[in-house]
Amino acid sequence: MAEKKYCFSCQSERGIEHFEEGFKSCKVCREQRNTDRKHISANYAILKERLDVRQNTKKTQRHQTRLKRNQSPDIPKLPEPDEVKFFDGRTHYFCKKCNSVVWYI
Repeated sequence: MAEKKYCFSCQSERGIEHFEEGFKSCKVCREQRNTDRKHISANYAILKERLDVRQNTKKTQRHQTRLKRNQSPDIPKLPEPDEVKFFDGRTHYFCKKCNSVVWYI
């Protein structure tokens, strides 16, 4: 009778020839996990690249207006904010008239 050992990954008993010294999971499970890691990391890189492109191309109307104001002196500057608070590691500028955050840096 061949000696068997329990694999913690696939939760089955396999022959001792499927195991290497010092590992609790069999060779098949470890190879599968390595191929999954490579596949997931490749997909993550593609997804991250898509999100970076989307964030760079998607600009709000307010941001576009601010860029135009900085480039041409003809457009009047934005009014000073009513209140300035610093939290979450950013400076938040509040407008009491519309009761919202105008922008933050």
